[in-house]
Amino acid sequence: MSNVKRNKEIVTRFMQAQSEGRMADAWAMLDRSGSWWSLTERRTISIGDYIQLWEKLITAQFPDGLPITITDMTAEDNRVAVRAESRGTMDNGVPYNNLYFFQYELDDDGRIVKAYEHGDTHHVRTTLRARHAETLVAAEEMSR
Repeated sequence: MSNVKRNKEIVTRFMQAQSEGRMADAWAMLDRSGSWWSLTERRTISIGDYIQLWEKLITAQFPDGLPITITDMTAEDNRVAVRAESRGTMDNGVPYNNLYFFQYELDDDGRIVKAYEHGDTHHVRTTLRARHAETLVAAEEMSR
């Protein structure tokens, strides 16, 4: 199997595990010392910090999970690009539906070492982050 095909399969398994709430499986595919850039954050954080952010903003607020559907995928060398859509209902009854573009980079062992996440930042700020606004602002100020 080519590395390109292998990498696409790994990214697919990663996103499926996230979607199905199998977080230990998903996190095992990541290198925690790697980096995750997010348009919402407008900065790079460690994958370890990304995992903590996911647990706070997604796992805690979506009791039925947040399914992410891959709409298409392409790959070259160690990079995999994915367009995807999420749909779920938050614990306060608010529907959540976001569109994404992700680019993942994998190492030779097949672990995700870099990710770039583009999504609808306005939607994130008015739904997911609305209840955490004060905490997030304080955290951002502390990291400067």
